[in-house]
Amino acid sequence: MKLSEFLDKVVLDENAVEVGKISDMDIEPKQNLINSIIISIGDFGLKRKVFEVKTNELSEIGDYVILTIDKTEIESRIQAQKENNLEKTKETLKKVRLNIIEGETATKIKTLKTKRK
Repeated sequence: MKLSEFLDKVVLDENAVEVGKISDMDIEPKQNLINSIIISIGDFGLKRKVFEVKTNELSEIGDYVILTIDKTEIESRIQAQKENNLEKTKETLKKVRLNIIEGETATKIKTLKTKRK
């Protein structure tokens, strides 16, 4: 199967419910391995969601790609991914705030030293 035939294939869960389409994959070219498949859910834009499945979670590849997991599991993974991304964003904001505060403190110290001279 060619890559162009594989991308955009419709993906079904274990109950044959459509969950999305293949949008990408993670490969190891030197070992000729596919590590995981990226599946897109929804339209392009703000409401588009993606999730990753490992190759051992694929049941069958033919006209459709059939997974060994159900839609509930997929939705819980997407939610967990969203929460993880939110936590990473919060940590980044804390670091940025800390850098700003440290920068302002350093500026104040330099200003005080300048005034003392």
